[in-house]
Amino acid sequence: MEQTLLATKLLIPQQRPGLVSRQRLLKRLQTCLDVPLTLISAPAGYGKTTLLSEWAGTIQTSFPVGWVSLEGDENNPQKFWMYFISSICRILPEIDQSILSSLSSTDTPIETLLTSLVNDIAAAEKDFILVLDDYQFIRSQPVHHGITFFLEHFPPGTHIILATRIDPPLPLARFRGKGLMLEIGTDDLRFTSEETTSLSKSFDTPLLDSESIEALRDKTEGWVAGLKMALISMRGRDNVDSFITDFSQGQRYIMDYLIEEVLNRQPEKMQEFLVKTSILENLCGTLCDAVLGSSNSKEMITQLEKDNLFIIPLDGKDEWYRYEHLFSELLRHQLDVVYGKEMTDELQKRASLWYESNGFRENAIKHSLAVEDWERALSLILTPVTPIFTYGLFTMAEWWRLLPQEVVVRNTRAGVIFTRMLTYTGQFNEAVSLLDSTERSDNYDTEYEGYIAGARTTIAAMLGDPKIEEYAKKALSIIPADDVARVTISFVISSYYISQLRLNEAEVILKDAYDVARRNRSIGADIGLVLSMLADIAAFRGKIRDAEKMLRQAAEQSNSFNSVFSLTCLTLVYYLWNDLEAAEAELEKAFALPQGTFIESTGLLYTYLFQIKLFRGDIQAAVEALEKIERARSEVSFTEKIHLDIAALHVELAYTQEDYNTLDHWLEKFAECDFNTQQYMFHPIAVNLFNRKWPEEGKKRLDILEGNYLREGMDSALLHIYVARAILATDDENALSFLTKALEIGKPESAVRWFVDTGISLAPLLRRAISKRIEPEFCRKILSVIENEERQRKIRKGETPPPPESILSERELEVLRLILEGFTNQQITEKLFITISTTKAHVRHIYDKLGVNNRTQALSRAKDLNIL
Repeated sequence: MEQTLLATKLLIPQQRPGLVSRQRLLKRLQTCLDVPLTLISAPAGYGKTTLLSEWAGTIQTSFPVGWVSLEGDENNPQKFWMYFISSICRILPEIDQSILSSLSSTDTPIETLLTSLVNDIAAAEKDFILVLDDYQFIRSQPVHHGITFFLEHFPPGTHIILATRIDPPLPLARFRGKGLMLEIGTDDLRFTSEETTSLSKSFDTPLLDSESIEALRDKTEGWVAGLKMALISMRGRDNVDSFITDFSQGQRYIMDYLIEEVLNRQPEKMQEFLVKTSILENLCGTLCDAVLGSSNSKEMITQLEKDNLFIIPLDGKDEWYRYEHLFSELLRHQLDVVYGKEMTDELQKRASLWYESNGFRENAIKHSLAVEDWERALSLILTPVTPIFTYGLFTMAEWWRLLPQEVVVRNTRAGVIFTRMLTYTGQFNEAVSLLDSTERSDNYDTEYEGYIAGARTTIAAMLGDPKIEEYAKKALSIIPADDVARVTISFVISSYYISQLRLNEAEVILKDAYDVARRNRSIGADIGLVLSMLADIAAFRGKIRDAEKMLRQAAEQSNSFNSVFSLTCLTLVYYLWNDLEAAEAELEKAFALPQGTFIESTGLLYTYLFQIKLFRGDIQAAVEALEKIERARSEVSFTEKIHLDIAALHVELAYTQEDYNTLDHWLEKFAECDFNTQQYMFHPIAVNLFNRKWPEEGKKRLDILEGNYLREGMDSALLHIYVARAILATDDENALSFLTKALEIGKPESAVRWFVDTGISLAPLLRRAISKRIEPEFCRKILSVIENEERQRKIRKGETPPPPESILSERELEVLRLILEGFTNQQITEKLFITISTTKAHVRHIYDKLGVNNRTQALSRAKDLNIL
């Protein structure tokens, strides 16, 4: 994202000459170090900023202080958090600043980024204070929500100070109740008699006696802005007592005084300067010269500062200033009254031109929008090659709300760009409408036809529109071979092809996209994305080790946004290897990154979290994960695949809980779904329950799917087919034949959980395989995990689990116990009244089933399996 932050907004305002030091409040502010939140709330003009800037100046030598001066623009959540995080990064340079680039990449749940930020702050182990001044400008609920999240998870030593005209919509009662907040309010900020005396001495006014001071304080009720206006108005007056007597009480009347006694008493040139420059949020000499068509603005600003006339320096270079907000609001009102719209518009245009020529494009756009110069504003917006990534989604969304749609659709490129913004923010129907209007426009430019088709491809993917393939083919046939736009389109249509079991077509398109991305290294993030999808295909083909290597490479070449997809796939790899700790570690990394607009990644992350929690018996966490899956996927149109996934997960949950009524309901839902998707066989519990209830239909589905999987080389899905057929088989020979085929696919890749996820129903077949010496070590590994998870499930239910189901028969167990007691084969024969050949056969079967070669190994293995 283009760096558009104003550094002056991150600086502590400079203390002005003649400052009245408010020692009683400075002392009270020291106690803010005992709580995470300090709230300074009072109407305009009570000296909140002045107090905080003085206090920060005294404490920052021993305690770092960050500062953000807020304005209306920061209602844009993206911009607010850019300033918030940038301010903290100035204090703690060790903070991972990739969080800032993540903010500009996509519209992200802020909790994700704040979790990373909180973790980084905690790791830094450094106390600091962050002041958010003029928080009353923030009306954005997402910002309030993020601040609440931050305060509720604050690292020790972190202190936030909010200065505001009104109490913000935060859970203040909760913070008060827990003793986590310091409050300074209006009554605390009113000037005392002593402070009023000190203030009067700092102005060029007649010396006031104590009675006059008290009378003036009473008239203004200690409101510092009113006191300053009165003191300025006294300059040059002979009869001060009469003035004080006539000075009206109440802020509305004092504002009238401000116009009559302060503004109107300034020299005419100064009045003009003040009123005309009120359109500017920040002032500097050259900017004011450009707006006014003058050459003495710097001298004017210097005189205002010398006269202590409601102007605040923003840096230590005497370059940038702003008016006090109350004064600025009054000046803008005067601008409308005195000069009218025509002059105001001209001033806005001049400001826009200056900002553009000095590299402040966002400010230039803002002033053009204010004057409704739509064409100029749109031209400025479209100047960067990638406006969305230059300005960010939230900013583009704000401009979209201001620009008339008929202006946007007259510019085909603008229509395409704002369509992308609407798509990225989940406004799919609005995006379709904009594309339709753009194509109907008399100014429609066919040069962008391919990009419009590409935009329609992405929207179709989100809405489950069957025309997705038509749009993608059109886009890829028109867009130039080296254009990076092809990469995103290729990713979208490949995802669709994979969901349709068309891996070969997806792979061809992805390899072409990878070549495009590799030729243009500036889009390394897209290289990572394409690699992740190719790794996904490798995993579908049963090549787990190849997939893991590709995903590691992808994670290195992706930005934090696209890394989510890589980490999601890595989670699957470790999950299949039954390394649940490593899988959870990848999950944590992925959840700490922005989830982006690929809702599917979020859904998959929570799916793996659901399964891990379910197998570990944390039912509540599994239920919460399932709710998040449904919520994440409800943000897009529910496709058949999504219906299938959610129904299958509910089946697994109900099966684990032995809730058979719920199980039957969701199994019916699962049965209604289209089974010919890539995910069908990856829900083995649901599939096997379906096959048990409807065996003929189950066999028919397996026949269809096996043909599709063979055609596309989907070995991982074929493995599940063979396992399902093995369980359905009515004779040992067929069952073991199918299981052997599955083991031939799974063993080289150590894909344990492809078998384990089938559940306890696979255990008897695994025991028979071991007895037949069919991949005995791998089968024992699978069986051990299945039996352990079943044992843990019984323990969690409060049952006393029996010893693990043995792979040995009762007679074999008898023989094994006698071996343990040291009996020879002849002694066992005599003890059990059997022949010596039968004894030897039992011993041989025990060795075969345990995968050992002698008595010592057999006894050791039996103990490992808790058989003895």
